[in-house]
Amino acid sequence: MKEAVVENAVRKEAARYDGTTRKLTSPGRRGVVDQLVILPGGIVGFVECKRPVGSKLSALQEREINSLRSYGQRVAVVSTVAEAATTIREWAIEGQIAQAAAFRIASPQEAT
Repeated sequence: MKEAVVENAVRKEAARYDGTTRKLTSPGRRGVVDQLVILPGGIVGFVECKRPVGSKLSALQEREINSLRSYGQRVAVVSTVAEAATTIREWAIEGQIAQAAAFRIASPQEAT
């Protein structure tokens, strides 16, 4: 399986939860993660896609991921379609919980 198959799974899974993705590139900067994932409920995360077999993070990628995490960002490294689906599903659930909490706070029925 190629890395592109995993990247496509991330895109499809995000769309399944009414989200979107952006392929990230940064001219002159190596090690940037592959995908930005944006989901309902204010959920934003970064995904690094790898081939399932024989592929590991470079030192630059590890540094970039650690940097993003130090800012409190969600970052996942996925190497299979199943891992991509699980990651996006977990993030989507976080977004649904956040939306439900925001609705309860804003709901006038709760004030009575």
